[in-house]
Amino acid sequence: MIALSSETLPTLPASVEVFAYDRTSLKVGIVHLSVGNFHRAHQCWYVDRLLHEPGNEGWGFCGVGLIDDATERLKLEAFPAQDNLYTLTRYAPDGTTRHQVIGSMLDYLLPLLIPRLFWRAWRTRKRASSR
Repeated sequence: MIALSSETLPTLPASVEVFAYDRTSLKVGIVHLSVGNFHRAHQCWYVDRLLHEPGNEGWGFCGVGLIDDATERLKLEAFPAQDNLYTLTRYAPDGTTRHQVIGSMLDYLLPLLIPRLFWRAWRTRKRASSR
């Protein structure tokens, strides 16, 4: 198995769909509280599609965990290790599957562990977006 990261995207099998936009030009424009599977399979997927259109570079996601538990701490390790990329597998009624790398999530924070850092980042983002 290939470890998923920005560096390994070119080495993925041709059957895996990879986004075509320049992820380095994206900025966080959406903060989503409590990142779960439903959010990643629906909202992140939809925004991933929109990021292919010019002018939408400011709509990347920052996920924020709300509960200090084992699951959230695992996300805090796993998401950055994969550059916040993940693979979505979609199953069609005819039984076929499609695998797609989603790049719309740019960051993941667990503010309960570092609240001052979270609020400092939030204030910085707020000032940058008001310009």
